[in-house]
Amino acid sequence: MGTILVTSSILLTFASGYTTFCGLLEYVQTFIAVLVTIGIQGLLFASSWRLGAGLLQNFKISVIFIFFITMIVSVFFSYSDLLNKMFSPEDRRRLQIERATEQASNIIYDVRLKIEDELNQTTSSIKSDFEKYNQEQNIAIKKSLTVLNDDINKTESKYKEFERLFKREVENGGTSISANQISKPGYGNISKDYENKYQTIYDSEYLPKKRDVEHLEKIIANNIFLANSVKNSHNTLLSENIRKYRENIDQYGLKLKSDFEITNVGFPSNINNNINYIIRLNEFNLLQKEECNIKTSFDLSVVKHTLNECVSLAPIEPPEQKREILHKINKIGLSDGDKVHYFLLSINELTQKNILAFGALFIALSMDGLILFCGILASRPESYLNMKSVDDLIEVQEQALQTVFEIKFDETFLKGINSRYIRHLINILSNCVPDMELAYQGIPVVMRRETIESMNLGRELGTLIALKLAEIVNDGKDVGLRTRFIIWASDQITSYLEKEENLSSFHKTFAKEANA
Repeated sequence: MGTILVTSSILLTFASGYTTFCGLLEYVQTFIAVLVTIGIQGLLFASSWRLGAGLLQNFKISVIFIFFITMIVSVFFSYSDLLNKMFSPEDRRRLQIERATEQASNIIYDVRLKIEDELNQTTSSIKSDFEKYNQEQNIAIKKSLTVLNDDINKTESKYKEFERLFKREVENGGTSISANQISKPGYGNISKDYENKYQTIYDSEYLPKKRDVEHLEKIIANNIFLANSVKNSHNTLLSENIRKYRENIDQYGLKLKSDFEITNVGFPSNINNNINYIIRLNEFNLLQKEECNIKTSFDLSVVKHTLNECVSLAPIEPPEQKREILHKINKIGLSDGDKVHYFLLSINELTQKNILAFGALFIALSMDGLILFCGILASRPESYLNMKSVDDLIEVQEQALQTVFEIKFDETFLKGINSRYIRHLINILSNCVPDMELAYQGIPVVMRRETIESMNLGRELGTLIALKLAEIVNDGKDVGLRTRFIIWASDQITSYLEKEENLSSFHKTFAKEANA
């Protein structure tokens, strides 16, 4: 099992290293990519094994930090290379046009909403300002009518006074006046003078003024109707209704007598400005149906040109908002396509939630994640010392038996052991005697007290007893060793011997090549 895990870990490291190397080639030169790849994969492999070795003891945060930093770097470059292979240039170009068209449609939609909001806000502002202006205009009209009516009343009083005198003279017969005498009442031409004066005032002054007032009242009635039309009109008819209202007011002004000082309410300039703005907005609404039609195209520049032309025509206020929209247009297509840098492509496709990007990232994560799992399992096999019952040994019984039965102890064998640790284990195992009765209790062998004393192994056996790997048996005469300790010790000896054998074989091969 351990060999399989080690082999799998090495193969996965090479696979991850290859994709990391290919990804690095897009950023640095080949030689540098080779060095960086070796460093990254070496750290990744070593840290995964160190994590496994320290999982249960000597656990260090620094090793986790090193592993995950290395893994992030390895995953990114592997992901970049995998995405490049999975996401072909043709697909990038096609998707770039689709995204550009979609972004352009969204921008046009936002511009239309902006124009509609501007129309509504400007229309509301015009109507509000017009309401104030209309109120002031009505006050001025009332004042002018008061002046005119006062003048008519004076003229009426004047002509009626002459009319009264005329009637009195007619009733008295008239009076004649000459240089020598004044005739008695009822005789002469004074009544005719009164008649001519009151008739002249009535015809030349009173009646024209009366007709003017009646005409002005009609204009005022029409003015009220036009004012209501302005209040209720849509933005497309607003400017026309205001124009009619102003023409009506101008007719009223022309009818006023020039010799009366009547306050004239000037038309607010902000209403004029807003009306011109609404005209421009409505003109854009008519033009944008043709100018802002984003047709399907396989050329990004065509899409952006059409969009720029559309937004340039839009009367958006303030200018900063238009510049912001134009800046968005310039950014379309900069983060995707077949010519974009791999780093930008790698980041953008994730933010765009491209399924291929997530697939490439999953593969890259899987490779490095499996390296970690192999390292953990291979470097931390289940220890025999952790087993508490016979059932724990069932899954590894074949390996346990093979480990125990392979060991053969003799004097020649002991002389070749350089490790004092291994020699102590060999001495303990080789001087044990079997005990069939205790074997049923998990203690297959015992060490006699005299053997312990003669070999000076009291410290070692005492430690095993403290760790519950050995027990005092036979009324204190012997020390029994538990099965898990025997298998563990045998495994330690076997591993040491395999390592020594491999090292010896390597030295022999190296020596032969050197001599050759």
